[in-house]
Amino acid sequence: MHHKGELWAKVLDSKYGGWRGLAEVDRVGHQSIWWRDLQKVLFSTNSGQLIQKGFKWKVGSGNHIKFWEDKWIGEEDSLAEKYPRLYSISLQQHQLIRSMGMYQDMGWEWNFAWRRALFDNEITSAANFLKDIAEIKIQQQISDNWEWSADSEGHYSTRSAYDLIGEDARDSSQEECFEKLWRIKVPARFLVFGSRLLRDRLPTRKNLQRRQIQLTDSLCPLCRTQQEDASHLFFHCSKVQPI
Repeated sequence: MHHKGELWAKVLDSKYGGWRGLAEVDRVGHQSIWWRDLQKVLFSTNSGQLIQKGFKWKVGSGNHIKFWEDKWIGEEDSLAEKYPRLYSISLQQHQLIRSMGMYQDMGWEWNFAWRRALFDNEITSAANFLKDIAEIKIQQQISDNWEWSADSEGHYSTRSAYDLIGEDARDSSQEECFEKLWRIKVPARFLVFGSRLLRDRLPTRKNLQRRQIQLTDSLCPLCRTQQEDASHLFFHCSKVQPI
């Protein structure tokens, strides 16, 4: 999406259908082993799902985004997933946003086509649907683009993706640790203390300084050689280790 003019991007577009071709996991043809592996990584692993969630559509003229099937309204679900009843009766499935309306003197106007009239129990859903899309501004002179949420400027990089996956793995590991902790049969105050220790929420001198509390120094009061943080106080302090 960011390098359409480059030769490698043109090759992938021509041979595989580009980034949309990745979603066609059942597509048969002259796919390389590399392309099939890339599909498996994106759609069959937790890391792949995390990468997909990291991309968000920035709507411009609607010339690349599928109105119903793509996720472009600022939520994790597409309009087809959020409003399945409306999607099922739409005559405009798989259409780009650009084909769902037109520019008038007052700006963009939607033009929807349904295969039947709405039932009474669908009116509320339709009202919410219209409210969702009303908040999005269609801009004729700007092309649609992808933004990468793990970077402050919206640009994808291997490093930022690696960091995102690593952070998620650490969070999962930590949550598993807490689940095991709370199953231990010891007094509740020990569990609370252990939880605060694991989350680095104890009032060590390092944490107190981080909270803008004025201290004379941040050295460990026992050994006076290193800064007092949880790791040092409970595991590395020369005075604590014998205990």
